Amino acid sequence: MQTYFYSHIVSIEPIKARLDELELSDTEKEELLTLSEENLHYVVMDVVLSELTDEDKKTLFIHLASDKHDDVWALLHDKTDKIEEKIMKAAEEFINTLHKDVHEAKKITKKKK
Repeated sequence: MQTYFYSHIVSIEPIKARLDELELSDTEKEELLTLSEENLHYVVMDVVLSELTDEDKKTLFIHLASDKHDDVWALLHDKTDKIEEKIMKAAEEFINTLHKDVHEAKKITKKKK
């Protein structure tokens, strides 16, 4: 798992736990977890980028490319309002959707048996 600037407030672990409930190979679980992590990243970045001006986006990408998480947060706190709450809310909605999808997959799997 990669560490992102938001990793301290958003965790992929609940998704991993739900995937463990499915009868999948380790490779399948890892692929689904990777896809989930990538999609979560897109969700978070969408929230962040929608809050920034074009110039601030350039600065953000410079900090991200340099892996300067403290500078990312300094920029976000300076240029946005309640960004951590917005990130957490969007991530929670995404994770809840995945939980529902896993629940549905479990029901389908049980029906096939």
